[in-house]
Amino acid sequence: MTNTTETIMIETNNPDLLSVQPINQRIIFIREDEMKLFKNPFNAKLNTMSFSPMFKVDKMEDTYKLIVNFNTSGQEYLIKKTIKGWTFKLISLWIS
Repeated sequence: MTNTTETIMIETNNPDLLSVQPINQRIIFIREDEMKLFKNPFNAKLNTMSFSPMFKVDKMEDTYKLIVNFNTSGQEYLIKKTIKGWTFKLISLWIS
């Protein structure tokens, strides 16, 4: 049987993100200093994914906004830390 779970790597120094465990993706977290040592064995310019910093939402406790860009599309999420973990709500999506 082949494992078809998508694997993504996120470069971050934010320890709160380590508790994020999505159902449909495997996430590898790597610190910025570790990323400098990492040598990419292939040309990843065609598939570039970037994540904004998690921006704190004013007047909302433990709530953040995150923007994810992948090639020519992107999503904006509202992320809230709860007792059971994190909730992600898609608030916008674009394709160019």
